[in-house]
Amino acid sequence: MVKHNNALPNVHLRKHWGRFVRTWFDQPAKKQKRYLARKSKAKKVFPSPISKLRPVVAGQTRKDYFIITNGKAQQRAAKCASEKALGQVRQNLVR
Repeated sequence: MVKHNNALPNVHLRKHWGRFVRTWFDQPAKKQKRYLARKSKAKKVFPSPISKLRPVVAGQTRKDYFIITNGKAQQRAAKCASEKALGQVRQNLVR
């Protein structure tokens, strides 16, 4: 902690720090784009298995980032969609 109005010892301030600052102003637009892509994909493969709706994801750490697996983000939505499709098929069979 600096006491009083003295000179700063060991000043490590950099004049060009702006080069290293990253901004994510496009984050909401990318979120919307991903949402619409998922929605259109779900419509294309509607009555098919849930596993096709799962996104491909990589591990989050340096140790695991090369391991590619299926994500689970869409699992609930796909399950609801498949149940809805199954219900429609059952209704058609009853008629």
